[in-house]
Amino acid sequence: MPLEGREYALFAAGCGLAILHVLDDTFVGRQPGTSVGDELASGLVVIGVLVAALLLYPLLRAGLRALLALTLGVLIATAGAMHLAHVVIDEAEGSDFTGMLALLGGLVLIGLSVAVAWRSRKGGTLPRRIGRLALVAVALLALGFFVLFPVGGAIYVTRTPREPIDGTFAVSHREVSFRTTDGLTIRGWYAPSRNGAAILFVHGSGGNRQGPRKQAALFAKHGYGVLLYDSRGRGESDGDPQGFDWTWQPDVDGAIEFLKAQPDVRGGRVGGIGLSAGAEALVEAAARRPDLRAVVAEGAGVRAYGDAIDTKEWVGLPYTWVMFAASQALSAETDVPSVGDFVGKGEPNRVLLIAAGKGLGSENKLNPIWAERAKGRVLLWELPESKHTGAIDLEPQEYERRVVGFFDRRLLGD
Repeated sequence: MPLEGREYALFAAGCGLAILHVLDDTFVGRQPGTSVGDELASGLVVIGVLVAALLLYPLLRAGLRALLALTLGVLIATAGAMHLAHVVIDEAEGSDFTGMLALLGGLVLIGLSVAVAWRSRKGGTLPRRIGRLALVAVALLALGFFVLFPVGGAIYVTRTPREPIDGTFAVSHREVSFRTTDGLTIRGWYAPSRNGAAILFVHGSGGNRQGPRKQAALFAKHGYGVLLYDSRGRGESDGDPQGFDWTWQPDVDGAIEFLKAQPDVRGGRVGGIGLSAGAEALVEAAARRPDLRAVVAEGAGVRAYGDAIDTKEWVGLPYTWVMFAASQALSAETDVPSVGDFVGKGEPNRVLLIAAGKGLGSENKLNPIWAERAKGRVLLWELPESKHTGAIDLEPQEYERRVVGFFDRRLLGD
């Protein structure tokens, strides 16, 4: 079917709204504390893809035009929907307005793909029509598994909207902030120590300081100082949102230095508890910083392709590779080490891994592998009946005995 002017105009409009949003996100509606350079590389990648699509579209046959419009439409609509979600759960800010325009552009492209496919249908015998339908079905399944779902997942995890801080911390505390080495302001809550030691808490992907409140309240009851903070791009902290913990090390470093500087913390007695992505961040931090004297990492899992290989789930590796490749392109991250690269590094028995058996399947496979590979240099607590990061809910008394006891030994010498 020949390309009509109206068809290309609709395709260009959908892509143009997406390009407008990328330009706004990169140069105008940036996140607090960020510069143009932080998003420039990833923005240029996306714009380059869209410009290439605009040049390629008129050269394709109808079926391929429909496929291209569908692919871009789903991905652009996914990115735009993240901004709509942010407006719904919080309030409009930054590039949310052009993000919602991008959502409209994505929907235009999806509608265009359906119209082009419908107009290009051909007659023929029944077997031929059945064969074409089967081929289309296989192509759509492959497109979904190898492109739409993994790249859409990458868009979600690298652009997860902030959730507002809509609650407080029952323990007496004060609002605090500290600076990172790369110039961001990180905000959180701090309850002072009564025993001379303090614990920093790192929440999981997509969360904020509110996530570890139950664990922090337990440690405050035992006299520990507790610091709950929003990682960069989350809650009220500066920076771009990032579901993976790839960029969180400066935040952890700032939190450690903040605690060491508190007058109620004696002798640098600082430990950390991480949940999910926060667990992965603290495993890396423990390998880098001997002054982080004790770490509990609950729910650490796949954060890089090397971790996925360790699971030996070969069928899902192509999907995982595309998802991580897209996530790195969207984040301009060129080198992402695996969690397994850090487990067991540093002083023995300074890290306690906690792995659930339900929910995210990777952690109950990976944590035992890491512990075995570390040859006794880390501790492992497996809970086959627990959900992800749910140890304190399933076994509250055992959690208190094991986890508080671990920090008592490492930080207080009890």
